[in-house]
Amino acid sequence: MTLESAICPHLRRDRTLPKSTPANYVPPFPVFSARFDEDMQDVAMVMLGAVSSEDNTTLDYDALVPLDRLLELGSPLHGHRTLCTSTDPQTLRQTRAWKAWWPSRRDFEDWRLSSGFAAWFAGEEREKEDIGWFVEAIFPSMDRFETVFSNAASLEGAAVLSSHMSGAIEEHGYWGSARDRFAVGQHDPMSAVRSACPVAGLAVRAEGPQKASGSPRPQQISSKRVIVPGQHNLCVIHSGQDWSQMTGSDRDLYLHTLHPVLERGMSFLAHQKVPLSQRETSAAQKERRTYGCYDCRFMDHLDASSLESSLSKSFGLAYFDSLSSLEAWAREHKTHLDIFNGFFKYATETQGKGDLRLWHEICVLKEDQQYYEYINCPPGTGMYVGLAARVNTSTDLV
Repeated sequence: MTLESAICPHLRRDRTLPKSTPANYVPPFPVFSARFDEDMQDVAMVMLGAVSSEDNTTLDYDALVPLDRLLELGSPLHGHRTLCTSTDPQTLRQTRAWKAWWPSRRDFEDWRLSSGFAAWFAGEEREKEDIGWFVEAIFPSMDRFETVFSNAASLEGAAVLSSHMSGAIEEHGYWGSARDRFAVGQHDPMSAVRSACPVAGLAVRAEGPQKASGSPRPQQISSKRVIVPGQHNLCVIHSGQDWSQMTGSDRDLYLHTLHPVLERGMSFLAHQKVPLSQRETSAAQKERRTYGCYDCRFMDHLDASSLESSLSKSFGLAYFDSLSSLEAWAREHKTHLDIFNGFFKYATETQGKGDLRLWHEICVLKEDQQYYEYINCPPGTGMYVGLAARVNTSTDLV
């Protein structure tokens, strides 16, 4: 079987950094990557959602109606979207959100303005409501994200916007293979840039888009609206599972063996995000800090009409301070080793022909390829995880 590189042909360069692929390596089972048109420069991956107002509460059925309506207005509309939900394992607050993808950052910005979303989200009325609202928007350039699918015919996420899928790829199934799939990784080590970021400051209203010559002058400081700065080489992974085609004993096997292991791994990462001032000093807490995970949501896909988790799909969405931190958790920690070994065994036995469909997209972002804004949300929501420090004064996403 002829293997392809996971890197799109037009993004391939002479390497200055070697791959980690073992000599004479043959992958144990086939996986595939999305191929994108050469004229695509970046992709917008955006979470628009709400958080329940108090600990141990859920959102009303119609909580997302404003977002539902806005997502049908304006132009250009998203290329793909998923309604999803999660419950924070510490506060038991519910999050419900739309994860949407546009084929460029400019398309998202045009929609944001033309639909009325920008004006609606910036309105002071949002700060007076009894639920939290948030935007988590990332805009990876094509060299800064990679995709893997166990089934080339079952597309999710940014791959829905792709031109086609690759053949079976070489770079998977060994430690370091994710790094080898990044086009930017051909010449950039994507080193960690650890700092006080992300930090939660008080956001300020600006008179207009931030100019290159300086920061906008603040008009108002709001304790209810927080903008979190981006961090260079932040790593975001969206890792999905689809068992909707599984039946009988295979479905039972997944739900009672593989899925619980996955839940434990996601829970472990979710418990890293507690602000430092609130963290315990136990050995377990110290261990969690070493993996650099700012947040992890384990989310179920929702039926848009019933709001039931009836689609038999889920995903983990995690923010790491670097790709190396994600790699360290994947390589070293029991929670991920249990996940990896379980799914690896399943995929090897079925040779990619099983009814469980797995996929992921991983991004390693520049600082200016991120935007996070939170209204009425408690610390610990998404990237709002730090302590008060640096203030980001721009309310413009471009």
